[in-house]
Amino acid sequence: MVQRKSSRLQSVKEQEKLETDPIELRKKQLILDIREAGRIGDQNEQKRRIRWIHETEMMNKLSKARKIRDLQVQLISLGYTFNPEDGLLVCHYLREKCLDGDLLFHSIEDADVYAKHPQNLIDKYKAVGARNVWYFFTCTRPNETQPGTSTSTEQVLAGKWIFGNEMDVLHQGKKVGVKQLLEYCDGDAKTQYKIIEYKLDPLPDNLKSGPWFVCKLYNDASCVEVQSLING
Repeated sequence: MVQRKSSRLQSVKEQEKLETDPIELRKKQLILDIREAGRIGDQNEQKRRIRWIHETEMMNKLSKARKIRDLQVQLISLGYTFNPEDGLLVCHYLREKCLDGDLLFHSIEDADVYAKHPQNLIDKYKAVGARNVWYFFTCTRPNETQPGTSTSTEQVLAGKWIFGNEMDVLHQGKKVGVKQLLEYCDGDAKTQYKIIEYKLDPLPDNLKSGPWFVCKLYNDASCVEVQSLING
């Protein structure tokens, strides 16, 4: 009973906010104007107002993303560590990314991971890394020619990634994905850069984009998680 009252009060507050938000009020008025423009046959005015709504929604999304980004950096500077377990990382974050879901807060950056030297990624995203670990969403593949280019990552980096064995990722006792260790080599020499790459398996039937992968980049090969995959 208490929970129902709480949910009802929250819904009322959200409705009151929508009714007083100037942007929402403006949007409602524009929707009415669009209908009126359609009724009287003014297609140019209808298109202009539809475009304004789309641009406003995009600006709101960008503003929200900037606020979340600033909060991420602030929390990490205060000692917050983004470190979800494997099952949650795949079943929630990666799945939502592939389904174009709304990921409100996370420390996973979009990046062409395998088109750049790992140290370049670390330098660029230093503010969102913690304890020598960086998280990335990527569609690029290691040691392959990247879309829209004629150059492979191996040629660009003068190095290559070598692959370890795949291991199942479980969530609540069910297989949701696969993870694999990749080690970066300069020539024939292994470096301290390691990636644990995660992918959905099986892929959802209603895949919206991607397929995406999650990469955990380390510049410390001595960490327990990397060693467990090397020795496993």
